[in-house]
Amino acid sequence: MTSRKQAQGRQNLDKKKATRAADLSWSQCRTPYFTLFVLLHFLTARAINVPESEGAYTQEFFEEHRKNQGVYPLLVQAMWDTIRSFSPNDRGSGRGDFSVLDVGCGHGLLVEAWRRAGTTESHCMEGSEEAAPMWPAANRTRYYQVVDLAGEEAPLRVPPTDVVTSFEVAEHLPESRATAFVGLMVQHEPAWVFFGAATVFQDLGKNPSHVNERPLAYWVEKFREHQYVLHPWETLSLRLALLRVGEGGAPAAEVLQAWWYPKNALVFVPVSRQAEADQAVLQHAQGLIVDQLPQGDLGGDSLFGLMWKRDWTEFANIFHQARAQAERNQFLEGQGGGEF
Repeated sequence: MTSRKQAQGRQNLDKKKATRAADLSWSQCRTPYFTLFVLLHFLTARAINVPESEGAYTQEFFEEHRKNQGVYPLLVQAMWDTIRSFSPNDRGSGRGDFSVLDVGCGHGLLVEAWRRAGTTESHCMEGSEEAAPMWPAANRTRYYQVVDLAGEEAPLRVPPTDVVTSFEVAEHLPESRATAFVGLMVQHEPAWVFFGAATVFQDLGKNPSHVNERPLAYWVEKFREHQYVLHPWETLSLRLALLRVGEGGAPAAEVLQAWWYPKNALVFVPVSRQAEADQAVLQHAQGLIVDQLPQGDLGGDSLFGLMWKRDWTEFANIFHQARAQAERNQFLEGQGGGEF
């Protein structure tokens, strides 16, 4: 009886710690530096929530983005390492015999990076016709399509794949379509979803097409509503793989140029794999490295540096909350109960 009371006491303490961690992530956003950050945003930049009609991307924009093409083989390698770390019997075994859909693929550079890595069935759904001239002519008809990602027809056009990716797309859709957009990505129950979206004030209001910038926790909850859960350990592993891919374990120049990938990336799996995610986060180290802002003094006390620290701090809090929840789930399973 005493041991059970002690375990219950530890559960209550974990809950208090998790609640305090969640509060801390936002209390840190109210520091004088961050207040100055927000004020400068409103004084010197355009407001983020502007009419969608002003946010259309041009062909010139997509061509300009070619300068970031070096990051996509690195991103594919990091995601592929995640996929193949699991059983060959799983969908997406990492042998190249799995299919991928990139939602909001833009220029198609990630789609073709998957293909060059050996994943032939690499598909794209894109909302802007201006991106189409960049798509390889040989693959355009079979693997690429233009469709309004916020429209009612979009779910009808989603090909079933083992893996779905979507990076820096969700913030371009109105908040009223956020839930439906997540539903679109998971409607065919992919084994893995690799996702990232711009966080609050990420572009200082200079990108008028960012109409729904949100903290990481917002998207974690949206996916949970659709029966997908964050895989904390694989998310951390993916981020660190990107940040340590350069010489001497430092970030490669390609990653520093496309810094939003290691800052915003999240890995989701079906809720049926909750136990797998729990086991992974419990098996590995305490996750203390997540508190160290990996390569994470990028930008110092600049506005970018403050944003980088804020978002890594939020992810650290999410990670520790997930670990605390995994410990509770493990305890309750030992007591014959369900998820707490």
